[in-house]
Amino acid sequence: MEHFTWSKKYSVGNEDLDNHHKKLFEVFNRLYDGCLNRNKTKLGSVIEELVAYSAYHFHAEEQHMRSIEYPDINKHLSEHRAFSAMIGKYHHTHDTNEVTVSKEIVLHLWKWLIDHVMTEDRKYSTKPKRPAQRSDHDRQQA
Repeated sequence: MEHFTWSKKYSVGNEDLDNHHKKLFEVFNRLYDGCLNRNKTKLGSVIEELVAYSAYHFHAEEQHMRSIEYPDINKHLSEHRAFSAMIGKYHHTHDTNEVTVSKEIVLHLWKWLIDHVMTEDRKYSTKPKRPAQRSDHDRQQA
């Protein structure tokens, strides 16, 4: 069942990163379903997928920010680390059966993701593109 729906308002103007965000929406839908159905086996694999895919996405997003020389990259990286720590904590506690991931936890993580996409990710999406570097050949022709 789809609880979290992608729309164009979440776009950051980069097709690859938008596709990553769409994938994260899918993972959150499966995580929420797992909470509602209380399926611990399914939930464990979805939490593992969220940990792995968010790390993959953050790496790609960070590479993109470096490529456009995004000035607030350090602040953005600290937000990524905070989210990774949160989901890492739930991943660890799920593995040790110390706590069950509840729908409240999923909604808390979801709220973080939406706030992050709508505020922090939007900042790099509106940064003007770096001008293309001119080659020596191009400079000689000018």
